[in-house]
Amino acid sequence: MYVKEMSNYDDYYNHQNARSGLGNNENRIFNDFYMLKKSGMDLDNYKNTDFKILDIGCRAAAHTVVEFHNRGYKYTYGMDIGSEAEANWVNNLGELRNFLKKGDIHDGNPFDFKFDMVSMSHVLEHLYDPKKSVGIIHDLLTENGIVYVIIPFQSKDELYNHHPHYVSFENQEQHIKFWEDNNFQVLS
Repeated sequence: MYVKEMSNYDDYYNHQNARSGLGNNENRIFNDFYMLKKSGMDLDNYKNTDFKILDIGCRAAAHTVVEFHNRGYKYTYGMDIGSEAEANWVNNLGELRNFLKKGDIHDGNPFDFKFDMVSMSHVLEHLYDPKKSVGIIHDLLTENGIVYVIIPFQSKDELYNHHPHYVSFENQEQHIKFWEDNNFQVLS
């Protein structure tokens, strides 16, 4: 794993805010992903529609939040760092906007409760302090909480030539080790 040092928070925020206004045309959480668990959980229970789910980096369209709501998960929430995303939620998502908050995961959980599941699709590589962020994710999960995460693999050279990426995993083994070193067990 390689991590670029953040030189300036304003630059970091401006890049992430610009990305937050972008919509996703696909719902990546329901494609290929890694599933990690915090502790011993019966995997049949993750289909419980009373689960509290948080999608970190949900962007303007909040597709994952919308899709989980459409599938009957009534306690699905989203957060994104960008004010551009927040403006879109207010203008386009009706009552679902009440399930979304502007916030930077580096600053902690913007909600007043814990979650049974956290999803992050192409978010981890944009975090300037991944270890701190994963510690926060660990703490915002219930005891039996799980994480779905999707990331790209890239070399150190690709990382340094790709802005606004701050974190790079060259392969699956590096990615798994990172999570295991931070008190998670990889399931798939």
